[in-house]
Amino acid sequence: TRGILALVGLAVLALSACGGDNQGTAARPSHSAPLAVSPNGARLYVVHPDADSVTILDAHARTIVKEILLSGAHPTQDTTTNRYDPAVAPRALALDATGATLYVTGQRSGMLYAVDAASGAVRGSVAVGAEPIGVVVSADGTQIFVACSQDAEVVSVDAKTLTEIGRAHV
Repeated sequence: TRGILALVGLAVLALSACGGDNQGTAARPSHSAPLAVSPNGARLYVVHPDADSVTILDAHARTIVKEILLSGAHPTQDTTTNRYDPAVAPRALALDATGATLYVTGQRSGMLYAVDAASGAVRGSVAVGAEPIGVVVSADGTQIFVACSQDAEVVSVDAKTLTEIGRAHV
């Protein structure tokens, strides 16, 4: 929990430094990152790989709105190694053009998660491959492209059905 609060604090500082008080609309990102801003600039989304979660922040009030747990439970300490090993390890995220759906890659789980950006509810997930580390949404919002580093592939997923459309070896 201390690590999450520290990361959220850094995210709030980054938002402040990047002009988080701007009331205009945010530019549409062309790549995924561990941070995403809603199209209207009101929300900031932050991944927490070690906690298997994503946090939604109110960008103007600089407060936590919700923490979204992507696994069944937060990671617990392994008694033999004394390590906390996450099951999902969220790595990157991207919003669709409307800001309604947040797509999150799980580097350890090999999954792509679709999250309702307003409520934080996980709408669904799909297995995409080993170590998905990047995600972008097509301009028309119909497809999600996921880069899987261990497989050296880009996977195309239908945004409506969350089913795989195809793969390209890179």
